[in-house]
Amino acid sequence: MKLNLNLTDVEELTEQFRDIEEKLINRAVRQGLLEIIKPVKKQMKQNAPIDTGELKKALNHKSFAKDQFAVVYSGISQKKHQPSVVQKALAMEYGNNRQKAKKPFIQPAVDQSNFSNAKQEVIELIEKRLDELLND
Repeated sequence: MKLNLNLTDVEELTEQFRDIEEKLINRAVRQGLLEIIKPVKKQMKQNAPIDTGELKKALNHKSFAKDQFAVVYSGISQKKHQPSVVQKALAMEYGNNRQKAKKPFIQPAVDQSNFSNAKQEVIELIEKRLDELLND
């Protein structure tokens, strides 16, 4: 059996492998970051006021990774929730022109979190997740 490949085919295949590799790495990075932020989100929920429970339900987390850049955040998304929920969260956290901050729940959760080993933890989680993805 004889297989003929021209240089263009090999270059295309190499590029496809690079894309797959980048997607796997980005996915592993996002998942590693999410593991780090989960305890912070849990603490935010514990700190959130319970009057209607809407702030607690609105708390979410998200990660993004692309081109050697990654971000993870937890809080209340302005895009996903009604303005009244976002305004209520802001008033609780920072106050407004009518009242001082009533019950901050986001910043205290961040302050209580120990991120001193976060870099090493993220690296370990990413390595673990990459191993899992490659062995699927």
